[in-house]
Amino acid sequence: MVYGVYFLLQTKKGEENIHVGPGWYIENQDIMLEKGDKVSVRGSRIKFKKESVIVAFEIRRAKQTLRLRDRRGYPYWYAWR
Repeated sequence: MVYGVYFLLQTKKGEENIHVGPGWYIENQDIMLEKGDKVSVRGSRIKFKKESVIVAFEIRRAKQTLRLRDRRGYPYWYAWR
């Protein structure tokens, strides 16, 4: 079974639910995010199961960037299938 990775991001305005991508893809990336990391997220806000969430395009931590989608919004993990 495929599971998705998501996290709650604490911002000045409150918590944001960030949808990252499938676990098997995230586990094979060079960057590992830990609780308490200061990150910036670029993505699109959507409605998912009646909740507002952000689908991440990229996540930055210090000098590292986890790229998840291309400019058109297509997930990079599609190429892995």
